[in-house]
Amino acid sequence: MATKVLMIGRWMQDWAGWLAQQMERPIDVKVTSTFLEEDACPLLPDAEIVITSHWTMAMGQAAKRLRFIHLPGAGWDKLDPKAIPNGVLVANCYEHERGIAEWVIMMCLAHSRKLLEADRTIRQANWRLFPALGHPAYPELGGRTIGIIGLGRIGREVAKLSAAFDLRRIGVDVIPVSKEVQQSLGLDWVGTPNDLAKLLGESDFVVISVPYIEQTKNLLGERELRQLKPTAYLINPARAEIINERALYEALRDRVFAGAALDPWWHYPKTDECVAPSRFPFAELDNVIMTPHTSGSTAQTFERRMKVVAANINRFFRGEPVVNVV
Repeated sequence: MATKVLMIGRWMQDWAGWLAQQMERPIDVKVTSTFLEEDACPLLPDAEIVITSHWTMAMGQAAKRLRFIHLPGAGWDKLDPKAIPNGVLVANCYEHERGIAEWVIMMCLAHSRKLLEADRTIRQANWRLFPALGHPAYPELGGRTIGIIGLGRIGREVAKLSAAFDLRRIGVDVIPVSKEVQQSLGLDWVGTPNDLAKLLGESDFVVISVPYIEQTKNLLGERELRQLKPTAYLINPARAEIINERALYEALRDRVFAGAALDPWWHYPKTDECVAPSRFPFAELDNVIMTPHTSGSTAQTFERRMKVVAANINRFFRGEPVVNVV
């Protein structure tokens, strides 16, 4: 008898048939087109395995035969832990490090060269960013400092790519980093969270690559944002809630530091509706590059992640330990 598998989310539709082909046991796959409870809950009573990044109390109450939840990504902050039935295994996967690191470097380059402003002005026949007419020459990345908050998978990949541009690399992490790792990543120095102010004060680019947990909520508030250099750029591919929403908007509005690149947000759509990403008008600021949580959304990321999901489900069928248990 086929095991009932539910995949929640529109992009899963492209992988349902592929997943069935990878299984060592027959599965019956169903896919929802949204994250809405009204779409997922009617399909949950028979589901034994669910692949989702969202989980609510209503979903947990609807799931009668559930044994295994697999996230198709790293973050589990959209899963309500109180809604997960007792005895249900939960695992996640990563595989997004390279895509996010490339996005980070892209943002460093885009801000340094005023890419969006240059495109916007020249389309209007405005040459004010043309150095031959008086605009200062643009800085290269080489010799500038990138400060990495969190030296896990993403932070280390950012450090590796930064080496190609001769960026000076520094970092802080709650977990001690060995001398061997520090040297392999070319980090000038590595500190603890107590050294955060030092990192903020030295960096031309500050990259957030810590997970969103209770200890990192509002990690950067008004005080920390004022510790950034006036010429610095803040780059966040992690979670919006790591930075205080109001403090970030006001600091950018008041030009406390040069600018930001923001990929995660405080508000998301669950269907095709229009949803403002924040309660503050970041879109009105010309020193912010905004992207719709796409930093890790590469074709290669999705392929690698689904391979991890498939391998883990097969381990689960065989009664073997799965990897990346949350």
